[in-house]
Amino acid sequence: MTYQDANQVLEDCVITDNILRLPEAQLDRKLYLKVADALNLIGGQWKSGKIKGFVFPIGSNPEELIDVELIAQRIKFKQERGKELRTVNPTQI
Repeated sequence: MTYQDANQVLEDCVITDNILRLPEAQLDRKLYLKVADALNLIGGQWKSGKIKGFVFPIGSNPEELIDVELIAQRIKFKQERGKELRTVNPTQI
């Protein structure tokens, strides 16, 4: 599968206990960095080796945090899209 945005990637992650694993598909570097930044912002830390996933603090629920992150990104997208729509000159339509 080819992913178009970070939301799609986050929706396809697998969560086991406090570890979030990315989908197995190879991600574009730019897209991976967006996803990694979002996960780092909500407390995830990448662990390579045996784990190969983002580890969240014990007691936290990555699924709930991801839901909050997805909602925040959608709100941000709508706000940015609204700004674009407001700045369109009616004569350009």
